[in-house]
Amino acid sequence: MRARHGRGAEDADPDDEGDTGAPSDTAATMGDARGGTDNPLWAHPLLVVLTVGAAALEAGILVLVAPHSARGLAPQVVAPAPFGVFHDLRWLLVYHRSWLALAVELVALLAFRATVDALLLRAAWPRGLTPPRFTTSFARVLGFTVVALLALVPWTFLLFALAIIPISWLFFAAIPPAIATVVIVHHGAARAGWWRAMPPLRTSGWMLATFGVLTLGSAAITLSPVWPFAVLSAAATGLFDAWAWCRIVEGVQSSAVGETLRTRPVRRWIPVAPIALASIFAIVIGGSAIGFAVHERTQPALTGSPAPLGTGDPVLVVSGFASQWDGTPVDILGSQYRQWRFSYRGLGPNGQPLSYGSRDTQQSLAQLDRLMSNEVDAIHTLTQRPVAIVAESEGALVAKTYLLATPDPPVQRLVLLSPLVRPGRVYYPSENDDGWGIFTGWGLRGVSKILTGLSQLELSPDSPFIQDVDRHGAALRDALSCGQPGVQQDAFVPLADAVTGPFDDNVDLRNPNDMGPVRVWVVPAFHGGLLASHSIQQAIAAVLQGRDPRVASWAEAASVIRSAAAAWQVPDLPVNLNPVWKGTMSAGLSSTVRASRCAAVRSELRAMVSGS
Repeated sequence: MRARHGRGAEDADPDDEGDTGAPSDTAATMGDARGGTDNPLWAHPLLVVLTVGAAALEAGILVLVAPHSARGLAPQVVAPAPFGVFHDLRWLLVYHRSWLALAVELVALLAFRATVDALLLRAAWPRGLTPPRFTTSFARVLGFTVVALLALVPWTFLLFALAIIPISWLFFAAIPPAIATVVIVHHGAARAGWWRAMPPLRTSGWMLATFGVLTLGSAAITLSPVWPFAVLSAAATGLFDAWAWCRIVEGVQSSAVGETLRTRPVRRWIPVAPIALASIFAIVIGGSAIGFAVHERTQPALTGSPAPLGTGDPVLVVSGFASQWDGTPVDILGSQYRQWRFSYRGLGPNGQPLSYGSRDTQQSLAQLDRLMSNEVDAIHTLTQRPVAIVAESEGALVAKTYLLATPDPPVQRLVLLSPLVRPGRVYYPSENDDGWGIFTGWGLRGVSKILTGLSQLELSPDSPFIQDVDRHGAALRDALSCGQPGVQQDAFVPLADAVTGPFDDNVDLRNPNDMGPVRVWVVPAFHGGLLASHSIQQAIAAVLQGRDPRVASWAEAASVIRSAAAAWQVPDLPVNLNPVWKGTMSAGLSSTVRASRCAAVRSELRAMVSGS
């Protein structure tokens, strides 16, 4: 079969049987295409109209009806494949309410995505080459979309988990393999037999550039002070999408024709691209296994702790998820403070905190609040002084919810390290129920089984702690920014955690790092390591003494990172859509006035702790 000028490059695919000549007209055409001099963007007006118009249209719709945090996704609807698949999949995993709804939405997604990408593919086809028939493109893109969905869904599950428990490690575990997947398979929409070859380096570079521009576009959209600027920013990003489509399609086609012209075709049956995808998955799982093996610990024996070290004001130190304690006295602040360790197992007969293991950290949030109340009361009774609490990660959420759920707690200061910023932004039902995100919940259970098989640590989405966060997400989203009369609150937030919490509303936009009465210090660190940092320990001591800590705050950098990372979040589920949240929330939780929201948060948390 000879490749002739005017035929689609798929007809000149190197996997075709038969003789392959090297006609000079095809070589010249594709030579021009390689340089882009004969295939300018302005030669594809339909492509520009589709990408700019669709990006602006989705941005406008999201401005009107969706949470602010979702606006940054708009330009991805027409981004080069499979970015559009990644965009659709994140909406699907949040917004389905039953298995039937999932099936209907999945069919609609496949039809919509195959139609849109087939139209964009034809509109981006290099000049001088006849594009394939629409039915041919549609069938190929449909099959490719199915493959892309399956390849991207594990990483999207992790992004969904990030919206429930916002720790940056989930973002960093999900986005690199997701983008690697996008790069490895992107030629599948434009080339037959794509799975037998890796994509061209030049088009892979364009996909990475698209990732960068979509990220910057999200920042521009999210930070836009008024909605017309957000729509214009989406349109501008859509224009880049058109440019990227042109260069990627011509690059894939020139690569295919180049192979045809260079050599007689050899039919290869080695699935190169699937092997690369499997390698990504194996690397992530293998890395997780190594990490768990390095940090594997045994459960400590049940013992009480000796008397706390130091003198002076009492301080309760609270560690985070999967931590454990063997009863050794804690000393992170020096001898001027009497320091107790919060026990996730509770107090012994003598009133001293018991040693605990990692499994004890997975109790329900309500039970942990009750345990903290018991220990704080015991310390206060012993010392006759108000208690200061220094808490990290999960412990910060326990301390904060205890404070809000307890009328007149004997606490004078609360220092939060690596706090969970806006947990519970999406929802999945328990095993025996229907509800929003039902499929995603089972996906999380599957991921959990894999990770649990690599470690003794139980990471179940059905653990009591995560279930409480899931069930009371409407209240927990706002808990961090609520004050408590008579209690000074400070938060040290790792810069890395800026990727976890997208902008929620225009209040965020006016003051991106505003947490109400909580003073915020953004420090260059990763999630969960602040309690062991000597510089942070000094900063904590300064705060407890009523002084400003000597740490540089990276608040402005965090705002930019936060707005850019919104491009790769899953969209929030609005509180009013979820019957479970509506059934537990108190009046005022949806108010635009912070004082009213915080009063409702206190009411719901008190009901949670009391079990009513």
